[in-house]
Amino acid sequence: MKYNCYLLILLGLFINLNKAYTQNSDPLSLNLYQNKFLEQIKASPQEKIYMHTDRTSYIVGDTLWFKLYLIDAIVHLPSENSRFAYVEMINPIGSIIKRQKIKIGKTDSYGQIGIPSTLPEGNYYLRAYTGTMYEMPHDYFFNKNIYIVNSSSKVKENISYNFEKDKITASFYFTRPDNEEIIPVKEVQISINNDYTKVLNMSKNNAGELSFKIADNNKSRILHLRFDYENISFDKYINIPYPKEEFDVSFFPEGGYLINGADCLVGMKALNTKGISEEVSGYISDNEGNIVLKNVSTLFKGIGSFSLKPEAGRTYYATMINEKNDTSVFTLPKALDNILSISAKWSESKLIVAVNGQKNKPNYNENPMYLLIHSRGIISYMKKWDKNIPSLAFAKKDLPSGILKIILLDSDYNPLSERIVFCINDENKAYSSVNADKQNYNEREQVKLDISIKDKDNNPIKGNLSMSVTDNNYTSVDNNLNILTYILLTSDLRGYIEEPSYYFKKDGQKSLKALDNLMLTQGWTRYDIPQIIKGKIQESSGFIELGQEISGTVKNISQKKAIANSPVRIISFDNTYANETLTDKDGKFSFIGLDFKNNTNFILQAYDTKGSDWVSLSINEDEYPTVDITDLPFINERKVTEHDQNISSIRTIKLSEVYVNAPKINKPESTYSAMADVSFDSKKIEELNATCIHELLRRIPGIRLAGNKVIIRGQSSIYGNSYAAIAIDGVIVDAIDQEGFDEGFDLDIINMPDVERVDIFKGGSTVIWGSRGSKGVISITTKSGNFNFSSIERIRYNTKEIKPLGYTVPKEFYSPKYETKEERESTHVDYRPTLFWQPNINTTNEGNASLSFFTSDSKAEYTVIIQGITEEGIIINEHKVINKR
Repeated sequence: MKYNCYLLILLGLFINLNKAYTQNSDPLSLNLYQNKFLEQIKASPQEKIYMHTDRTSYIVGDTLWFKLYLIDAIVHLPSENSRFAYVEMINPIGSIIKRQKIKIGKTDSYGQIGIPSTLPEGNYYLRAYTGTMYEMPHDYFFNKNIYIVNSSSKVKENISYNFEKDKITASFYFTRPDNEEIIPVKEVQISINNDYTKVLNMSKNNAGELSFKIADNNKSRILHLRFDYENISFDKYINIPYPKEEFDVSFFPEGGYLINGADCLVGMKALNTKGISEEVSGYISDNEGNIVLKNVSTLFKGIGSFSLKPEAGRTYYATMINEKNDTSVFTLPKALDNILSISAKWSESKLIVAVNGQKNKPNYNENPMYLLIHSRGIISYMKKWDKNIPSLAFAKKDLPSGILKIILLDSDYNPLSERIVFCINDENKAYSSVNADKQNYNEREQVKLDISIKDKDNNPIKGNLSMSVTDNNYTSVDNNLNILTYILLTSDLRGYIEEPSYYFKKDGQKSLKALDNLMLTQGWTRYDIPQIIKGKIQESSGFIELGQEISGTVKNISQKKAIANSPVRIISFDNTYANETLTDKDGKFSFIGLDFKNNTNFILQAYDTKGSDWVSLSINEDEYPTVDITDLPFINERKVTEHDQNISSIRTIKLSEVYVNAPKINKPESTYSAMADVSFDSKKIEELNATCIHELLRRIPGIRLAGNKVIIRGQSSIYGNSYAAIAIDGVIVDAIDQEGFDEGFDLDIINMPDVERVDIFKGGSTVIWGSRGSKGVISITTKSGNFNFSSIERIRYNTKEIKPLGYTVPKEFYSPKYETKEERESTHVDYRPTLFWQPNINTTNEGNASLSFFTSDSKAEYTVIIQGITEEGIIINEHKVINKR
């Protein structure tokens, strides 16, 4: 019912928007499109999600505060679809460190992530998504980079690399960053992509050297170094460079084609081996060696454009030189005859659209063509192309802000040529302001802020906002990714966009030209409109998650056959919930529409139709999108900054009465553990809040769970999948059913409070386990060290106790108040990277909101960032600097 109401609202918006944008369109074509597009929305609804964080760099043990904005991908209004979203923190090697489920409401979609105190320093990723994005390309997910600092910032690593065929040799030593004094480290623990681990003894001159192999095209290139020395604990992820920094230039003719005899605009994009932009310049020549175009260069972030008029029978080449004076030659796309191509450009406040090549195409006037312009599926223009006019002009004020896709269609609605442009329409934007009650502030003084949101006619606008106030001494401001650049630009383009905020700068023609170059070279995401018009609806493998669910299967123990009409009971004392259902003909059951917080405990019991408990109950584990490190944007190696030095010192200042130091590298507790590829000790298990062994295993790249069996990638045999062995306290255990088949050991038997550590062996490290462990071993060490194996026989297979992932309960951000003289004169030192965080600000009917906070003891400037969306779907993005005396 709720979704049907949403569709009616969307249909009404379509009608209103089309009245505004399509007054000159063909009504029959427009109605055809509207009906087909609504069918598409029913089959595959899409959402956009944006994550506002309080800052972009953190110290281990800190708290990351965030607010989620979930909107419909078409009309940009708050989404009425998904009731839950997921937020994940991912380390540089692609392992999920934290996963949280967030309940989506109109104003309360926010939470916090506690950053584990044992994390290595390095670049991490935040990822957010909903059920509608499952199985979709990761371009549809929200991704953001953050940097996590630990005491490693007190050390400077000096690393050089030597590349010889497929072998890499890393030489390194460590110094103090302030005076370059060499630190006499004895030994260093080294890991390469989490697959290779070794303890390396340093030489007498305090240097180390290690050789290893990584394929040149392997995008996972992470070196992990750890050591302890006196009061220093160094633990850091470091990017391994490529052997040769080559670059490649791609060329994108406007409309998709170069046309002989026509003036053609060509976009160009230069990337290095890492996938990061490369600035290049050069010239264009033909196959006879004639230079036909000089001074061809990129304009911004490796992207540029040039004009070329190809001649029939000629091939064109681009000779490009990068900033390191490396030269490469590239062949341009072949120019064609008898082809049509869309051309579009902005001329002051109008968009001029033309069809290139129409004079040279035979039979040009015989068949009708259509011109379609849309933004995210909302039609701005759809009508037969008038072949008697050279071009059409569209007023910018009549076009929506965001990416416009211009498509030339034939009479059967097949696309002939496509072009995307970006529209910045000041007519449909909000005007926000943040005013402070003073120009300058002292330490521990109250700051009062007034927020105002108006439209272009100065009418008030209601909206929901979030605000962060950060100290510029401890964190730099991320001016690249914000709610405006994400929703209007990067969320509708394929691939990684560098510094998207640059394209919204008011610096004249350069940023506008750079924005148009970006449109020439980037691919489009979302719906395939020509296919929709032809009735080819795109199905989605995602789902709308309106409530939480627990499901599973009941089978006969002896014959492994599904049991129909089996009673299944569920009870939760944490949630004061109890219910019962029956299995279907396939033995499957589900409890839907649940609503529970994280760490809620459930007990499920199943019986056969006669009431016997001699049945096997299995619970379906939640499935989540995989992490492919190649889908995440490459981050250039980050140098230790003054902000890092300052933020890493905060913990010592604030806790002056307690000596704080990062944890030492614990020596493995057994010979087995020393050779393990991946380990979780009791402290790590507690920090991860792991409730079962499966949760730990799912965090490891290359491991897949199949029922009770564990499959380690790369450990299969010619007979198909081979399963890892399970060892408890050094003894490999098997679970044999009544017919003598190995059904896999049920890891749920192990109570997590009894577990001391879990070690995973794969590859060569499994040799210590003999032939039974040749396909990998999951070794579990209990705290008693003497597991009662006889208890396995007494397990009740009809009972399961689970703690599924529930939603995170938001906490309130603490901001101290200095209202009395005693509080202002307190000797307690106050240094806070985030001074104030408010994720839920609702403006009044007058478009106003007021907030206040107190300054700290820092003398640096503060940066205020306000982001949000109005009730009409208009984006708010405002920055302000607060000065200190």
